[in-house]
Amino acid sequence: MKASLKLDHHNIHFIGCTHHGHTSVLKFDNRPFATIKEHDETLINNWNNKVKKTDIVFHLGDISFKSPKFTNSILEQLNGEIYLIKGNHDREKDINKLVNIKECFNGLDLYVEDETADDKLGIKQHIVLNHYPVLSWNRQTYSSWMIHSHSHQKLSRSPEYDWFYKRRVFDVGCNGIDYTPISYQEIKDIMLAKKAQLLNLNV
Repeated sequence: MKASLKLDHHNIHFIGCTHHGHTSVLKFDNRPFATIKEHDETLINNWNNKVKKTDIVFHLGDISFKSPKFTNSILEQLNGEIYLIKGNHDREKDINKLVNIKECFNGLDLYVEDETADDKLGIKQHIVLNHYPVLSWNRQTYSSWMIHSHSHQKLSRSPEYDWFYKRRVFDVGCNGIDYTPISYQEIKDIMLAKKAQLLNLNV
C-alpha cells in the first residue's frame, strides 16, 4: 500500500536523479560540467541557495551512485528536511545508513494544504510522488498531479510522449530543472498553465 503524508505549508521543493558521484551521468545526460566534482558542488550550492533550513524537500530518487559514506557527505551539506522517494540506485540495504533523511517511501500520496488548490478536494492539493512515471494514478481526473524522475527528461522532451506531459505530470529530474530544486508554487504555476489544454483533452 502506498504511504500517505499531509503537509500544512507550501515551503516544499522537489528534485530527483541528482546522481552525485556518478561520472558517467555527465556524458549520459550531457550535463554541462567538466568534472563530477564541479557537478556535485554546483548541485549542492544551487540547492542551498534555493532551500531554507526550515523548508521541505522531496528527493525522488537516485541521490548518488556511491557508498552510504559518500552519500552522507553530500546529505550533510544540504538544507531542509529531506524525504526520499526510493529510486532504483538507492539500495534498500543502505537507506537506513543515510543521514538527514526524515523518511523514505517507495511511493507517496502527498496532500498539501492549499486554499487555492485546483484539486477538487477543495483546500488540499493531491500529489502522487513516484520515482518512475505512472501512466494512470490516483485522483488523476480530480486535478491530482503526478511527479516523477528516473527518465532524466528523455520522455518529457520526446514528441512521442507529448500527449502524456500535457497532463498534470512533471519530471523533476535535475537536468531538466536547472540542477536546482523546484518549488511547489513553481510546479503549481506550470500545472495551472496546462489547465485549458487539459479541459480540451478531457484527461
